[in-house]
Amino acid sequence: MIKETSIRFSNHLGDQISGTLDLPLAMAPRAMAIFAHCFSCHGNRLAAKQIRKALTKKGIGVLCFDFSGLVNSPVRDELNAFPDILDDLVAAAKYLEREHLSPRLLIGHSLGGASLLSVAKRIESVQAVATISAPGETKKVQQLFTTQLSKIIEMSDNGHGNEEGKSGQEAVLPGLENVDLSSTVQKLDKALLVMHSPQDRVVPIEEAAKIYRAAHHPKSFVSLDGADHLLSDKNDSYYVGQVIAAWASRYIEFAPDAYEKPDSQVFVRLNHADKYTCDIRARNHQLMGDEPTDIGGADAGPTPYELLQSALGACTAITLQMYASRKKWPLEEVRVKLNFNKRHSKDVEKTQDPRAFIHAFEILLEFDGDLTEEQKDRLVQIANKCPVHRTLIQEKELSVRLSP
Repeated sequence: MIKETSIRFSNHLGDQISGTLDLPLAMAPRAMAIFAHCFSCHGNRLAAKQIRKALTKKGIGVLCFDFSGLVNSPVRDELNAFPDILDDLVAAAKYLEREHLSPRLLIGHSLGGASLLSVAKRIESVQAVATISAPGETKKVQQLFTTQLSKIIEMSDNGHGNEEGKSGQEAVLPGLENVDLSSTVQKLDKALLVMHSPQDRVVPIEEAAKIYRAAHHPKSFVSLDGADHLLSDKNDSYYVGQVIAAWASRYIEFAPDAYEKPDSQVFVRLNHADKYTCDIRARNHQLMGDEPTDIGGADAGPTPYELLQSALGACTAITLQMYASRKKWPLEEVRVKLNFNKRHSKDVEKTQDPRAFIHAFEILLEFDGDLTEEQKDRLVQIANKCPVHRTLIQEKELSVRLSP
């Protein structure tokens, strides 16, 4: 779950750059990243949002902004060149250092990746850089982007781009011919992840090979087989975000977990913009709940009833392991399979209440280990006495009221 905030910061000329800051809900970010989108895109494209979502889920806050001359940021005749784009990135890093944490991770898509490779040495706090569909030779790709600009815009969300994005793309191309990206990558001195699709028709995968060959270790390469240049399939973009988050955890310094302390044992938050996707905070753990896509959810997490079954299954397994350990029985592994359904009560005819249901849980146990039949039978009896099991079948009090 994301806490999304619109922000503005000043660049080196004093212009206000617009952007979006994504932070994890119910916890302070453990690290900060800057995401530089492609020059024909904007930060609210589906691909950018999916990548940011995957990162925030891992506790990484993300700043994504529109470069000078693109979308919502100001256009100035003397500003719209590639070197000024790099100054915008430095200004973004200073904003994060001032307001939150210094950025540890840079992520760039397409020419946004070339920008980050060019500026990474100027941001001392950065420890890792990830590029997605980025060019390895800016002069050659300058020609590519000039000839294929209309195709890129046509691939953008809703099948069209906006005129601001188009004019900005053309404006930032001056200055690219003076960038020696290969030499820059050789001097990077930061962990590097290169991601590219073999089917990219805008920036060929050979460009990724140039970046990878020029870089020194530690460096990694991930093939995005089947993806297009803009990662228009949300599964591709979310996968990219997951891989970057996992990879970065090896190379960047994370701050200690710092959670907002709710005044309850479990905290659940649902924003109307997320439809049914809930952020769940249980002590120091973050979970997600949702509904399947066939009833309008995003299927981003288990359903409430699946979470309930999970609680019962986990409690059953833990209780059995504790009991077997205390008895010194050779229980090597326990597997708990659960099913749940609601069926009409047999007494529905007597009560004449159409709402009368029995909530039926089916629990199947499997054991590994050299156990006797008597021991297995005893474990089944113990499974019926786990705390969650007893909570479900005993009388309960449920109080719902408005929080003060």
